[in-house]
Amino acid sequence: KKTDRNFRWIWEGRLVKSKMQSGIAIWGKKFEKNQETFSYQGHLVMFPSNWGFYDLYRRNSIYRDNGLAKKADNGGWNQMEILAMGNHIRLAVNGKLVADWKDPKPEYCEAGPIGLQLHSNRVPQEIHFRGLLVAENPQDKMVTVKGQ
Repeated sequence: KKTDRNFRWIWEGRLVKSKMQSGIAIWGKKFEKNQETFSYQGHLVMFPSNWGFYDLYRRNSIYRDNGLAKKADNGGWNQMEILAMGNHIRLAVNGKLVADWKDPKPEYCEAGPIGLQLHSNRVPQEIHFRGLLVAENPQDKMVTVKGQ
């Protein structure tokens, strides 16, 4: 039930089965569609395939990986850091800053719950998360990026 707007989220994740992406849901709210009560409307930081940011049930894809995240992906356990401050999202993968983006619609960046996504899929899917750390109202600097 807790909501966050300005936070740092550090974790390790890996995709075990299927090539469908997973993600971390931020700045959103519960959303009901076609009688499905477990959906979500808001920003999604996608990994480890289709790296980028997505705005579920509003604008769809809002930021696509320019190749940096895919290059930093080691194919197994990836350490990731999200720094969300105001309308600004930064993402680091394995110590490399791979996305630095400001949402041109700050009104869509409201405090909301942070969620782990298991994408709807017709084939079995398995995602592992470990080492989840969250800090509220952190300093405006990436802590896992080498050289910062």
